[in-house]
Amino acid sequence: HRQINQMPMQDIEDHEEGEEKGLKDERKQSKDLTEFFKFMVLCHAVMVDRDPKTDQIIYQSSSPDESALVEGSKEVGIVLKDRTKDTMTISIDGEEEAYEICIEFPFDSTRKRMSVVIQKNNKYYLLTKGADNIMNPRINWKEGEKEKIESDLHQFAIEGLRTLVMAQKEITHQTFIDLKNRIDELEASTLVNKEEMIFDVYDQYEGDLNFVGASAIEDKLQDKVADTISILIE
Repeated sequence: HRQINQMPMQDIEDHEEGEEKGLKDERKQSKDLTEFFKFMVLCHAVMVDRDPKTDQIIYQSSSPDESALVEGSKEVGIVLKDRTKDTMTISIDGEEEAYEICIEFPFDSTRKRMSVVIQKNNKYYLLTKGADNIMNPRINWKEGEKEKIESDLHQFAIEGLRTLVMAQKEITHQTFIDLKNRIDELEASTLVNKEEMIFDVYDQYEGDLNFVGASAIEDKLQDKVADTISILIE
């Protein structure tokens, strides 16, 4: 059983070196935890840059949450190494894996989720992450799993953490072709409600998912924000 609290994501950057090693060792022994962190380096809109002086990886994203999840995975040995418009390269304990990015359903404040279709070795996978109330009805839950997850997520929300639920499924090549053709056809059209119709297509495919895990991220105040709030209140 995959418990969310196996991996309190808000603590990743605060781990001491020994704790990080312990977490990495735990991840290596758990197929579920490995799948969880692997999901986090595959389902996102993060771009990879390199420091020109040190050649160290730098992650660029408009979403601090996505950057945090990718950085967190890096700490336990699952690393997003490179990304182009159409490909992603990750490494798991030093072993590289390359994926084709086939389709991306971008995050939207109405949909409250994002998805990506990726391909490796002629196998296609749909990965989806989003708000729990949006994701929960889309998942094939195991007995007792949904209640446990909802309880943990509720507790995280009380603590002021931002949560995400992650799920995925394998799809056939034909399903991918059908999906791509429908989206391409709509994107090429001049329909007034084109975007709404594309969202409807996304919606039809983002179901029947298998639960992977959930994250909880602390929203730390930026420097000076607390002082500014204090001044405004006064």
